[in-house]
This record gives sequence, C-alpha cells and structure tokens, in this order.
Amino acid sequence: MAWTSPTLEDLTAKLSVKETEAFRASADYQGEPVKRILEMTADVFRDALRTNGRVRLSPVAHSIPGGCMSYAMDYALYDVLTRLDKVVNEDRRKKREAAERYLERVAKGDLTPESYGEEDTEVTGGPAAQLVGAAPNRVTAHGLQGF
Repeated sequence: MAWTSPTLEDLTAKLSVKETEAFRASADYQGEPVKRILEMTADVFRDALRTNGRVRLSPVAHSIPGGCMSYAMDYALYDVLTRLDKVVNEDRRKKREAAERYLERVAKGDLTPESYGEEDTEVTGGPAAQLVGAAPNRVTAHGLQGF
C-alpha cells in the first residue's frame, strides 16, 4: 500500500451513521481543528514508525503507510469526537485502545509496516526483491575462492 496523509474521507469512513450525523452538524466539520487532529495523529504514528527503526519514512510530512490508516483513524476519531463534546461509546474507546496497542507493537518492532518506497509486485502482492550486491565468494572444484 502507498503512503498517504490522512484525509477527512478516511476519517468519515470509520464513523457510524449516528456519529456521521453529529460530525457533519458540527461547525468543526471540514475545519482546521479536524485537519490538525489528523496531522497530529499521523505524527504520532510516524514517531512509532521511527522508533521501530526498520521503517523508512516518507519525506512527505504527515504521511503514513496505508496499512496503518485504519488504526490511525480509530485513534483520531476518539480525539475528534471528544472535541465535539460527543459521548464516546465503549466500542469507540476499545478501538482507540486497540490503536494504542498497535502503536506500541510497531514501536517495539513486533510489527513492521511497509517502508516508504517499497513496491508491491503484481505476482506476489508483496515487496519486490532488489539485488543490492553479490559476493565474489564461490565454491569450485579446486577449493573455496574469496573466503
């Protein structure tokens, strides 16, 4: 998946019908506060990715791997809904906690999302392998060469 910056569309895709109605009735809908919450959420996820140490970050500010987006939106929605003074239900709290556990696992290195610039191949659906060098060592009938 590609790295992208979270959008309002990503956020609203995770809302229930009731939450969507409340969100769209808010003055903050499509406003600067929601945009800032999305940016801060992306930065929290980028910090976990940076802590992991095995993930190459995108040079684009506030962008995260597509595979992290669902957890990031669960994380952000809690902040958005509390900002709108909406009662946050137990299901939403559990999703926020799951997102926090995901962040902890990423930071520890238990999970490693895709690095920026990794390409998926059509055949495997996974990262394409790249040969970065070849060792001159080889085994021949006359012995070991280069060891």
